[in-house]
Amino acid sequence: MGQIVELHEIPSNIELWRREGDNIIHCHGCFDLLHIGHLNYFKEAKEKGESEFGRNGSILVVTITPDQFVNKGPNRPIFTAQQRAEMVAELDCVDYVAINNSPSAVESIKIIKPDYYVKGADYKNSADAVLQLEKEAVESVGGKLIFTESELFSSTKLINQHITKKTSDEVVKFLDDFKTRFSISDLFEYLEKVKDLKVVIVGEYIKDRYHYCKTLGKSNKEPILTLQYEKSEEFDGGASATKRHVKSFLSFVELYSNFSICKERYVESYPFQKMFEVYQPIKKFDIDIKRQMKEVLDKFDLVIVNDYGHGMIDQEMVDIICSKAKFLAVNTQTNAGNHGFNTISKYSKADYICLSEEELRLETRNKAQNVKSLMDLVCNDLSCRRMIVTQGNKGLISFDNKALEYNKIPAFTNRFVDRVGAGDAVFGITSLLVAIGIPMEAVGVIGNAVGALAVDIVGNKEPVKKDKLKDFLTQLIK
Repeated sequence: MGQIVELHEIPSNIELWRREGDNIIHCHGCFDLLHIGHLNYFKEAKEKGESEFGRNGSILVVTITPDQFVNKGPNRPIFTAQQRAEMVAELDCVDYVAINNSPSAVESIKIIKPDYYVKGADYKNSADAVLQLEKEAVESVGGKLIFTESELFSSTKLINQHITKKTSDEVVKFLDDFKTRFSISDLFEYLEKVKDLKVVIVGEYIKDRYHYCKTLGKSNKEPILTLQYEKSEEFDGGASATKRHVKSFLSFVELYSNFSICKERYVESYPFQKMFEVYQPIKKFDIDIKRQMKEVLDKFDLVIVNDYGHGMIDQEMVDIICSKAKFLAVNTQTNAGNHGFNTISKYSKADYICLSEEELRLETRNKAQNVKSLMDLVCNDLSCRRMIVTQGNKGLISFDNKALEYNKIPAFTNRFVDRVGAGDAVFGITSLLVAIGIPMEAVGVIGNAVGALAVDIVGNKEPVKKDKLKDFLTQLIK
């Protein structure tokens, strides 16, 4: 049975282990659902260390990926880092368990200084950049990277099949059908094809501030809610956030933006619950942006417009965009600041439109009619071929107006940490895919995966990156 220790406590034991003739073996991972594959991995790692050195003993140290760096998609990890450490420590072949402090094992390798850093057989031919950094780290401390050969199992696959599957039958049925037409290789190929697009994003810069508080209750003297302040966080939102989302997919992206507003949100820390929001206008619009756009907009393959209706994109700028863009993707958002007056009809044309169902209904002034017929109406009015309508926890609908093809795609997660910025992530990344002409059903699936990842992030704290998206798609499709 292993002992759970703090990572910084390990160096004090290293010299003792070496004096006693033990070699140090290091394994690292998430270990979210402990199974027979992990047991075989740990046993083989320890045995390899002893046989390679010809010694009688070895010390197996296992480090655990902390919760905030588990990159397995929404609703993961299933178990906390402490719970995962306790499970691993119960194994007889494990001597010490520590929770890592960073996304990779590089830091822990430099602290532990293992003779062997051991990875599973699935990493043997991997070109993973993080693995390369870990290899360099172990060699820098005089150790060696080696691989096990035991049968492979996947925690993610087991979790998807036996835990998440039973709560999402609709998703499983949809994906089983989708996989008859598209493979994971197809989706990866689409994501790689967008990298050479020359893209510009036009839209307002929004500052998002989150003030975390503890609710104390009603004031004794006035009928108001009293809060105890704890901390604040600040993120770049609006068009700036969209740029961050698409940046990891592209070789080149530019942004035409300016300050428009700061949104201050007051949040009950636990549970994460927004209580109210304050708009603070900080309009600083640069008239030279219009001149620059007239001169260079037609040099881009794709123009992505984030129109939040806070004043930057007036009708003159809309006319410039519509006349100059080679391929135009537009999202017009409704919010408390524009009172629903910022609708897609202010544009005379678009090649791709991404709206929420509420925004679509505001544009058509129709609360009851079938969403598909409203999509058809808007696309015909703007001579637009492709459209996506997001529907929150119901997923989304993708539409190809030329083929008259609708695809209803269910949501890929039932957990929502924060929906702020999720629509921008979906819009930005799907715009790239639509611009290269891939099938709208595949666009919708990738977009839904992006949305599932985005709602698991507080505001615009971090972007949805390509490697994380590919990991999640692999879980869904394989």
